Amino acid sequence: MIIKVWSPEHLQNHAWSLRQTIMQMGHGIIMADKVDKGDDYLYILYCPQVLNGRFPDKYIVYHTEHAERFLTGNDNKKIFENAEAIWCHTPETIAEFNKYYPDIKCELVPPGWIFVPKHDKDRIYDVTFYGNLNERRVRILELFENNGIKVNVITQLFGKELLEQLLQSKIVLNLHYAIPAPIELFRIHEGLSMGCHVISEVSSTEGFKIDYGTIVQFMDDPYKMILWTKYLLDNKIKPNFDIAKLDNRSYIEEAIKKLKL
Repeated sequence: MIIKVWSPEHLQNHAWSLRQTIMQMGHGIIMADKVDKGDDYLYILYCPQVLNGRFPDKYIVYHTEHAERFLTGNDNKKIFENAEAIWCHTPETIAEFNKYYPDIKCELVPPGWIFVPKHDKDRIYDVTFYGNLNERRVRILELFENNGIKVNVITQLFGKELLEQLLQSKIVLNLHYAIPAPIELFRIHEGLSMGCHVISEVSSTEGFKIDYGTIVQFMDDPYKMILWTKYLLDNKIKPNFDIAKLDNRSYIEEAIKKLKL
């Protein structure tokens, strides 16, 4: 089977990771910079809501968002109902789909690990945060700065350029856009794949094949995050987890087996 993968810019690293895994499974795969309506390939579409109605005949939705606004409305309903399958990265997202679209079958497919050549980079950034800023995130970042921890804040950097900065970072800080929030696996997997510690606000880690609590430091208070950050930096502690644990091949194999094509 030959599969085409399309993604917006901010998810390209994960699309390339998916390509590597599917190739290892023996399938042909093409990275598409556009979607060709009417061709015979099966597509995997990340965030298809931004395609403005231009969809191929056969596609899988890889849903990466949590917000309910991406699930409801007539346009989104058509996207999901016409898909061959919906892949979700958290059990909470599947629960949201089941609430709005009880007849749609969703599969759990967390992101895998990012494949990059070995780099001998100096870790010049103590802490890196990346993502869209809002009031609560800015407030927490200011707490870090006020406690003597300089944070490298990235808001508009994607793909290989983002990975380059993560390779130069000691710690990736994961802050929720709003509370409560499911686990932000796409950011967490990128940081872990680049050999960073990841310190994250608390999320549910239930329902996965690996125990994220053993490789991510989850904190329920920003001051605890600051104390743990200082401990890691002052003692020059390096990550000791095996990033191969992030491999999602078994999830993808199970999800593809269930397709009736």
